[in-house]
Amino acid sequence: MDRETKVELSAIPLVFGILAAIFLVYAAAVGGLWAWLLAGALIVAAGVAIAVRVSKAKERPPAPRAVPARDGVHRVLVIADGPCGPELPALISDHADAPVEARVLAPRGGSRLSTWTGDEDAYRDAAAHLDETVSVLVAAGIEARGAVGAADPLQAADDGLREFPADEIVFAITTEDEDRDLLARAAERYALPVSAVRTST
Repeated sequence: MDRETKVELSAIPLVFGILAAIFLVYAAAVGGLWAWLLAGALIVAAGVAIAVRVSKAKERPPAPRAVPARDGVHRVLVIADGPCGPELPALISDHADAPVEARVLAPRGGSRLSTWTGDEDAYRDAAAHLDETVSVLVAAGIEARGAVGAADPLQAADDGLREFPADEIVFAITTEDEDRDLLARAAERYALPVSAVRTST
């Protein structure tokens, strides 16, 4: 299934949710007080169910890792939440005493609503960050390739580790507060060295 089809399909729950809300409001308006109470109870229940689902998704354990290849290559998974400058290849080279290969995932930004409605701006921004980061690594002599990934950086890392047997993870992020929070959660989540660099914007 291609990305455009996934975006279109992901909008279906939003459409059904809007239609259901309209129906509940109409039914409550026609049915009186008890109908209003029933509609309110259903909406609260739906809100609780969504909150529980989101909470479980955030607490989900990391995905199974790809089996490391014993070929002497140091593999680095880069989660690039913005374009990266020369600090990134310098950090990777300092941590490696072998040939280096990098896999770059650029988290797709924007809100969940923008994803459901097929907003392409967030994808284009992530693709631009990806291209700039891969170019910086290749120019430094590091073999690199990548793709646009999940909006959540930890989910992007999970997805990357399924296919790429990384020896370390580098998060390229924008703010110091984000740096501390993300690194703390990543250190608890992965049995790998985790570090961070600032993006160039």
